[in-house]
Amino acid sequence: MDLPTIDKKTLASYEEEVGDKLEKYAEETCNNACNDEKAIQDEKEMKDFQNIAVSYDMGWQKRGRAHNSLTGVGVIVGAATNKVLDFNIMNKDCRKCKNKNVKKHKCQRNHAGSSKSMEAAAAVTMFKRSEEKGLRYTTLIGDDDSTTLFHVRKNLKYQITKWSDIQHTKRSLYGQLLNLKKKHNQCTDMVVAYFKRLFTHALYQNKDKPEQLGSTFRSIPMHAFGDHTQCGNWCKYSIHPTTYRHTGLPRGKPLTDNLLKDKLTSLFDVYANNADRLSPLASSQKNESINSVIAKKAPKDMHFGGSRSLNYRVSAAVSQINNGRKYTTEVLQRLNVTIGLNTAKYVCHIDRKRKLDAARKTTIPFKRKRSILKSDRCCKQLTNEVREGPTYQTSIIMNNNNIEQDQIEELPIAEVRPELESFRTQNDSSIIIFDLETTGLGRDADIVQIAATTLDQTKTFNRYTIPEKI
Repeated sequence: MDLPTIDKKTLASYEEEVGDKLEKYAEETCNNACNDEKAIQDEKEMKDFQNIAVSYDMGWQKRGRAHNSLTGVGVIVGAATNKVLDFNIMNKDCRKCKNKNVKKHKCQRNHAGSSKSMEAAAAVTMFKRSEEKGLRYTTLIGDDDSTTLFHVRKNLKYQITKWSDIQHTKRSLYGQLLNLKKKHNQCTDMVVAYFKRLFTHALYQNKDKPEQLGSTFRSIPMHAFGDHTQCGNWCKYSIHPTTYRHTGLPRGKPLTDNLLKDKLTSLFDVYANNADRLSPLASSQKNESINSVIAKKAPKDMHFGGSRSLNYRVSAAVSQINNGRKYTTEVLQRLNVTIGLNTAKYVCHIDRKRKLDAARKTTIPFKRKRSILKSDRCCKQLTNEVREGPTYQTSIIMNNNNIEQDQIEELPIAEVRPELESFRTQNDSSIIIFDLETTGLGRDADIVQIAATTLDQTKTFNRYTIPEKI
């Protein structure tokens, strides 16, 4: 259309006008969320009791794990409403302060320490001003990667309880199991998945039961190594002691590496000693979701912290989390902008679709299908890597200077299985179909069933055996 572009100063002035309204709107949504949280708490306790549980996490506006970002956003989410109650933007940069002749302005710099200390500093600020909203954050849900709890307890007078995020805890356990896998041959991928599954089952079977959860954690390594004296009702060894086999372990037999047993015992003892933090099954995944929305509004490959642009973008993300996409139309109405019919329909459609998707993803069939698809992808990935050989790894060419095309071993692609053709004989009774059922595919597997039948099924043979326990 060959139209002139909007001048940079004009665009900045409109951005500031809309941004101011957006910041006020985000603050109002947080105050409304606090009132909703208090209403739920009052209804539950039937009294004026304003101590609540919240989840907290911080996200930084820079990619990578160097933890040297100039900005970070800490967000507090109510455990009952899953809405943002408060947020705090930490900034070590201000574009106007870099000039020699600094004019009076709204300085963005509010943090002088390291980027890692932003998380604790932001939490202390928000916990202190919570009482202004009629709330006290007496239970903190979050990961165990920072000293936020220490600084909050140090700066506040009332007692604060810590609940660990379940997803971060399971991820931490999985990482430590992978480290054991590198040092112990018996700790295979199958064994790692086995311990991860037992850990997850122990959590969900002992919700709000810290003592039982701790004892279950301590019995898991013993159970895997064949000692069932400390096992609870979840173990079926006491029902069938002679035929019991470990589901999930190689060949169904217990592990034997004593050094691995000692390390696993020490590992699970750590979680057993912190069972009171794990038993509530608390989660801070809503904070991770908010960090994702903020990253879409303020991409990490660009720096917005030098001006108020980051504040506007974070306010938009908080408004979207608390009120949905309708925040756009409500902010425009405050700016006296007429909302079109198509815009209103689109906003309602997006919000409705988001709610339906959220409900669908919590159903058991969806979770089961997702688990099956993930298992299939992992199986295909492993099969392809074995067949193709080494194709991509750090310094693969430098470490193999003489590597040539004909030196890369690649397994041939499996041929398509031929179709089964019918086989006819004059006397069907002369053909016997024979089959065995074993406890596994290894050479030391035990036979548990022997069966045979004629082709016309006039004569059959079927016997079961109980293998001796070694």
